[in-house]
Amino acid sequence: MKKNEKIILLIEIITLLFLILNIFVKNILTEYTIILFLLVLFILSVILVGFEKEKTIEKRKVLKQVFFYTISFLIIIYGLGLIVGFLSTSYSLTLINIFKNSFPVFLILIIEELFRYNICKKGENNKLIIYITVVIFTFVDISMIISNYDLNDISNILKLATLVVCPSVFKNIMLSDFSKKYGYEVCITYQLIMGLYIYIVPIFPNLNEYLESVVMSILPICILILINMQFEIEKKEDIRDKHIASKILSGIIILIVITTICLFSNLFPWWIAIVGSGSMTPTINVGDAIIVDKIAKKEMSKLKVGDILVFKVGKSMYTHRIINIDVKNDEYYISTKGDRKGNVVDDWIVKSNDVIGVVKFKIPYVGYPTIQLNRLLKGGSK
Repeated sequence: MKKNEKIILLIEIITLLFLILNIFVKNILTEYTIILFLLVLFILSVILVGFEKEKTIEKRKVLKQVFFYTISFLIIIYGLGLIVGFLSTSYSLTLINIFKNSFPVFLILIIEELFRYNICKKGENNKLIIYITVVIFTFVDISMIISNYDLNDISNILKLATLVVCPSVFKNIMLSDFSKKYGYEVCITYQLIMGLYIYIVPIFPNLNEYLESVVMSILPICILILINMQFEIEKKEDIRDKHIASKILSGIIILIVITTICLFSNLFPWWIAIVGSGSMTPTINVGDAIIVDKIAKKEMSKLKVGDILVFKVGKSMYTHRIINIDVKNDEYYISTKGDRKGNVVDDWIVKSNDVIGVVKFKIPYVGYPTIQLNRLLKGGSK
């Protein structure tokens, strides 16, 4: 290991230990102390190992692509707001308050990316340095919001992991990779767009926070794949043909992402849900994902005995088979039963307003890792 790499690694270990102490022992970092903390680390790294000027020839092209992808993402998200509605921002939008709210975040993001660039560039051939860099900046993100979570409560820990840690890890994987390859300006561009718009725009889409977490995890990985793939292809022969293939593959990835968002959002006619109990075994097992065709009240006549119905009972959601349908005065009264051997007829009657939809397909086992999280945080599907 080179001398500079040893110095960078030592700085990272000290930084990591301090952040762990801050998160799990005593939360002492505020917005402005985080700024000071990162600034000291950046200056220390410059003094000890120097600062290498950017020389990447692809920087301008990548900068344009990152700008395009992030702006396109925001347009899509706000387009969804036309369907789900908008919420007003909780931030004051007077010029002075916009500055007061956004300026600390602006400084954090700038210093963060300069520090990231210096340690990634000096340690670009050392995978351990890059891995620790991802962990450090994930911990910085956690430090900025940890005061909102009670780490003595398991549900709060899982919520923190889902809403903060997962999106942060994927974001920092992308930024650390881009930082060493294309320089800090690319990362600053992404960070400023995604980090500051909430302080400037008066409304934001009324999306489920867990859906937003999924989207914010998928976005940076998609950008990382698309940009790296394009430059890898351009370095090979037959650039023209492969560039077309790259565009096609990019379109497929974007289509998959949009489809995933639509299915998980519960905003469109088709919806995906995870089954968390075995009441429909062997037809549908624990951990299977189900694709649900949502049924509007005027479409109730489409239901028939034998359909697998998704419906609400109180605050819980169930997936059971229809065994009888009665219609009285245009109101539907539906009896249901799980497929598991030994199950009896459910002791409730499902009415029109309780119906969500009918199961059309299942995807075996893909949702098994999220079952416990669903039960603790969302109630799950039974």
